[in-house]
Amino acid sequence: MEVRTTYITMNCLIVDDDPTSRKLIGDLVDKTDWLNLIGTCGSAEEASGALIENEIDLILLDVEMPGMNGLELLESLNKRYDVVLITSKEEYAVDAFDHGVTDYLVKPVEYSRFLKACNKAQENLKAQGEFGASEYIFVKSGTAYVKVNIPDVRYIESMGDYVVIYTDEKRHVINITMKETESKLASRNFMRVHRSYIVNLNSVKEIEDNTINVGNKSIPVSRSYKKALMDKLRLF
Repeated sequence: MEVRTTYITMNCLIVDDDPTSRKLIGDLVDKTDWLNLIGTCGSAEEASGALIENEIDLILLDVEMPGMNGLELLESLNKRYDVVLITSKEEYAVDAFDHGVTDYLVKPVEYSRFLKACNKAQENLKAQGEFGASEYIFVKSGTAYVKVNIPDVRYIESMGDYVVIYTDEKRHVINITMKETESKLASRNFMRVHRSYIVNLNSVKEIEDNTINVGNKSIPVSRSYKKALMDKLRLF
């Protein structure tokens, strides 16, 4: 019996200063039924505007561009996107993955390799939906798995390759990265406010200057995350 895979349509944006590269990447997108090309940009500055105006799931991004380069664009973003870097040089790979990209491709790109990278983004999108549909998670505690209600989570703190999930009653240490945690919580009312912290916006009591109070905990808010935080909160 044939097993058919269900794909979620992903809106994508191509960002590359070379018109020929944009055309070639666009052809790869056109071959992939579940990718929907929203637009192409010739600069990072142009892409910044396109990301504000459109709902984008996947950015197909060049590194070397005049003015703001691809890595600098990633640093400027306040929202988490799946990003596949497509560049002519391998030397940016370490920096790329430090920025949490989904995959890194070196030109010229074969379709099989392009599809593999986009499938990673597809799996990330599905994981967000599956996690977001549930009101609870199970986390490992010793040899057992403990149920944690997602609304009870106040904030999450990064500890290297681990995160600590804080509820009013307990803290849970899990072997997962902050990037993975942020991705899984993207569809919930959680937001990253600092390199080391994700907060449940429903638990926020007060914001003053660059500090956010969640319960009895004062959490720093990084400048790079503050605008997105203030935009999302219901301010009067």
